[in-house]
Amino acid sequence: MSRIDPTTFDVTGSVPAGSTPLRAAVGLGATWVTSFRDGTLLRIDPKTTTVTDSVAIGEGAEGVTTGFGSVWVIAQDAGELVRVDPRTMSVVARINIGTGARLVLAGPDRLYVAHYALNELLAIDPRTKAVQRAALPCSGPQGMAVIEGAVWVACTPDSVVLAVDASTLTVRHTVPVERSPDTVVAAQGRVVVIAEAGPTVVILDPTTAAVLQRLPLSDAAPLADRANLDAAVVGSTVWVSSYREGMVCMPCRSRLARRPFLGVGSASHHGRKRSDATSERAVAVIA
Repeated sequence: MSRIDPTTFDVTGSVPAGSTPLRAAVGLGATWVTSFRDGTLLRIDPKTTTVTDSVAIGEGAEGVTTGFGSVWVIAQDAGELVRVDPRTMSVVARINIGTGARLVLAGPDRLYVAHYALNELLAIDPRTKAVQRAALPCSGPQGMAVIEGAVWVACTPDSVVLAVDASTLTVRHTVPVERSPDTVVAAQGRVVVIAEAGPTVVILDPTTAAVLQRLPLSDAAPLADRANLDAAVVGSTVWVSSYREGMVCMPCRSRLARRPFLGVGSASHHGRKRSDATSERAVAVIA
């Protein structure tokens, strides 16, 4: 994992993060990275760029988020959502969600899981562990963001983005987004979708679901699930990672030099997946 200064674009630190570092999240005073083949979660000090501890999660450590005082990790092949106490670095709960889920996101009062294999969106109460499931009218849900009472979900294989009511899990809007929408983030009151072709930044109105802008960053072909893109917000800027282009850029007046270690996805399981995450002063990039 590498740390990038968002002002100068300089790489200010790097640290090995397991054999297959996959996803990253920032919160609770640390950067958290999953290592897929190792089945572990690593805690990294963002100031010193050092691994300070790790904990066994289970087979296929995948998506990670922070919320409700804990770190939450998808064990994709074990079929579990795992809760980790960040102070003791111990597993305090395992919730059965079925194999094949990929990403988890902390909302205002619940956790949301994109279940890629079952084409479902799950809402989980962090107190009771109760799981609410909703079948989605699309395949391969992945990236998610919560904004204005809706969970926006990218269904990459079907090239659509859904707005799902955060309480009832009913679909409010279905938005076609051409050429493999992958990542979804909220930025300045807008829904920002990153499509794999290009990559391309697509900005949606969260109220009307209208497409407000499309910004191609390059001309790379879609990844066909061989790798993933990711995006992170620093202030008013969205950073986008691109596996094929070997770049991390701010859309996209300035671009970091194309260096192999900035190729998001270069060492992932089955050749796929990477992630980046941010604090207010740095961008953390898995390479």
